[in-house]
Amino acid sequence: MEALALGKQTFGDNSAEVAVVHNNLGVLYRSKEKYQDAMRSLEESLRIFEQLGKPYLRHVIATREAIGITHRLAGRNAEAEKEIRKAIEMAQHNFGENSIEMYSPTFTLARYLAYDGNIARGDELFMQAYRIAYLRKGSKASELEEIRDARTCIVVPQDHDNVGGCCLRTSLRICERLWEAKMRLRRERSRVA
Repeated sequence: MEALALGKQTFGDNSAEVAVVHNNLGVLYRSKEKYQDAMRSLEESLRIFEQLGKPYLRHVIATREAIGITHRLAGRNAEAEKEIRKAIEMAQHNFGENSIEMYSPTFTLARYLAYDGNIARGDELFMQAYRIAYLRKGSKASELEEIRDARTCIVVPQDHDNVGGCCLRTSLRICERLWEAKMRLRRERSRVA
């Protein structure tokens, strides 16, 4: 909270720097499972970034996705999908269908839809995210491996009764947790490097 007070004092209440502090607080609260506090911080970040206008569209898109992820973790799946779709629509409208700004919210929504059993729509979005990563970052992009890993988790027999002693939904939960652990490990390694 000191950072927020210092940011407001130094840059003003509605500055990009203060919006970033709110965003970081939102992510911190979310990691502590304080979803109500996370939403307040993220929504304030979004309000400021939207007020700052076009130069901050990428931040608006990322913050909408963060709000969607927070809704998802709080068990509000419909609200999560709605926010992430807004992020995708904004990215597509302002940057184009194959823009790098489309990648993250598209990939996030693909994972959520697949996890919820909408395999066909999730797979369609996985392919869209794959195309974006390939076009924008090349054939060696780490994002391609992330998509293959996540997609592999849904390419199991779509028999909801039983898959090797474990239902599809459980398999997807395990894959999602493994994927999140792998991403945390990568972030930690990149901080150390």
